[in-house]
Formats: sequence, C-alpha cells, structure tokens
Amino acid sequence: MSENGDEIISLLLPENSQKPKRKPGILEGEVKVVFAPDFKITEEEFLNPK
Repeated sequence: MSENGDEIISLLLPENSQKPKRKPGILEGEVKVVFAPDFKITEEEFLNPK
C-alpha cells in the first residue's frame, strides 16, 4: 500500500534504469594475480578469512 492507501499494482521503470558497469580498479594494468592450478579454498574460508 502506498502512503495514501492505494495499492501499488506495478512499478514501471525506463530501460536504462540498470546500474552502470563498475569502473575497473585503480590498479588495473599495474598488478597481476595468478592462481596455481591446484589452488583450493572452501566457501567458509573465502567468506571468513582468518
């Protein structure tokens, strides 16, 4: 319900309402990250680093 009590049925947005793509980080082209072929990490380790 809206503030005046009317029920909102639909919300229409223009096509260009998508968020713009994120700009690359400030270090793009300055650093390189390489993972070894046998690199492993669990979801728990990724989400909760020590």
